Amino acid sequence: MNRQRPETRKACVVITSWDDGSILDNELSKLLNRYQINGTFYVPQRCDPLDLIDENELKKLARDFEIGAHTLTHRRLDTLSPAEAKGEILGGKEYLSAILDQEIELFAYPEGKYTSETIDLVKECGFVAARTTQCFRIGRPLSPYTLWTTLQVYPNSLGKATGNIIRGRAFAHLAGISVLLRNVGKPWIDLAKAYFDYVHQYGGMFHLWGHSWEIERLRLWDELEDLLAYTRIFRGVSYMTTGEFLRTLQTR
Repeated sequence: MNRQRPETRKACVVITSWDDGSILDNELSKLLNRYQINGTFYVPQRCDPLDLIDENELKKLARDFEIGAHTLTHRRLDTLSPAEAKGEILGGKEYLSAILDQEIELFAYPEGKYTSETIDLVKECGFVAARTTQCFRIGRPLSPYTLWTTLQVYPNSLGKATGNIIRGRAFAHLAGISVLLRNVGKPWIDLAKAYFDYVHQYGGMFHLWGHSWEIERLRLWDELEDLLAYTRIFRGVSYMTTGEFLRTLQTR
């Protein structure tokens, strides 16, 4: 019989977010519901060559999960003119708003690429926050428009981990860097559990993100389920959407 772990004395928040709007998000949503774990799904109108969820499926997804924008066609915004970038950003927002009949407040940068000009456009288009793909962070974000994450559901290599840290230029903000250094080179799920253990013990944010189509391609479903079930062993864990987490920060 599994024993429930002791409750943490500090706030431990689990967030999950999922990009690209693949039709496989339907399977992912079932898995999250099975473990009563919240998620934010960032959905573009088109993301070639993927088959995306249709409008009816999107409406069903929105009943249980938070929906954020991911541009119209998943183009890298740092390669576009300001006018083109604004068209992608605002177009994606309006596309989702029309289908779901609700305000879309969250945004995720395609491939995690952005510039200071991109951030200004995201603000101008009425978003309250935007998520990057920066990993290995567990603390309070520096800005709601550069939200970072803890880990991607992907077998990260030493090179990818090192590059992510260097590009992020945020060594001072890498709370728990010792966790990364002790576990680099190990399977992603071992690193994920080590980060979760750290957050559970010392408090913070454990933000898992990924792509359902990639989980399928790499056959990571069983490992993902193992990780989700693992977090449920512990007491005192709050499972939030990105929006819910941001609202807790505003009250502090």
